[in-house]
Amino acid sequence: MFRFTLWSSQEIPGNEYTVSAFRKILHCGIENGIIFCEYVVQFRTKRDDKQRIKRWYSSHVEVNGINLRKRFELGFDHNYYDGPHCSLSLGWILIYWCNWNCKKCIP
Repeated sequence: MFRFTLWSSQEIPGNEYTVSAFRKILHCGIENGIIFCEYVVQFRTKRDDKQRIKRWYSSHVEVNGINLRKRFELGFDHNYYDGPHCSLSLGWILIYWCNWNCKKCIP
């Protein structure tokens, strides 16, 4: 796995419970032989801050991106596992986005 960050927003203060900060990033890389570029919301926890660990976690719900795939496909796909995930396959290119209003993703 290889990843690098192209852009990162400034930190947004978290909530009063567990999240200390949020940020939005645009990162690219290669994972499992797939080239990707994603726009993701990340968060940092107060527990990690107390232990002086500088770790960011990806939400994986608000993920929007594009990648090159190993197989050729055409058409739309809709999934819901940790949030709605719509995608459009254009040959070896996959474009995916989060759509909370999608009637096919959300049962």
